[in-house]
Order: sequence, then C-alpha cells, then structure tokens
Amino acid sequence: MREKKFIAWDKINKKMVSVIDFSCLNYPEKYEVMQFTGLHDKNGKEIYEGYIVHVKNIKRNQLIGFDVGWACYGFVYNTGELMRKITPREMVRLEVIGNIYENPELMNE
Repeated sequence: MREKKFIAWDKINKKMVSVIDFSCLNYPEKYEVMQFTGLHDKNGKEIYEGYIVHVKNIKRNQLIGFDVGWACYGFVYNTGELMRKITPREMVRLEVIGNIYENPELMNE
C-alpha cells in the first residue's frame, strides 16, 4: 500500500508547507493540499500532485495529477483532466523541476 503523505500550498502566505495534521483540509480557501503519488523521480525525489516534471526526450514539461475516472496518476492538463498515464519507461527519466503554484511559468516551456 502506498504511503499517505501530503504537502500544501498556503495560498495566503504563498509558500509550500508540510502537512502534519489534516486541519488544513478544513480550510480550502487557505490551503491547496497535494498528495504524494508514491512515485520518485530519477534523483529519488518524491513526486506529489501538482509537481511539474521534465521527461527526457519529451519537449514540454508535464504536470502530475490524479484522474478519478481512471483512478491513476499521470500527466494532466492544467484543468486536471488526464492527458495520459505515465509509462514505466518514462518513470526512469522523470525529474521534478518545480510545482504549479511556485513555478507556473514552467508549464509554458
């Protein structure tokens, strides 16, 4: 079973915070909670929903998200809709380069 871990974007203070308890879930106007996907990039860094990754040999950076309909993590559009699943071959080439809250400009590259 995948480890349940979360981080959150503090919308008011404009910074990423650790989620020690789930009280932030009661304040969606203040926090955007992101769950650990269970995946790691090629450098061993944990990948959370909302992270932006670079995949070697793919021209555009990719946003990581969860698709409820397919019940899987994958590359998603900015709307959250699944673009496609991450292939095992791509997993070894993923590198976290930022997240959608602190580095939205990376989605244009």
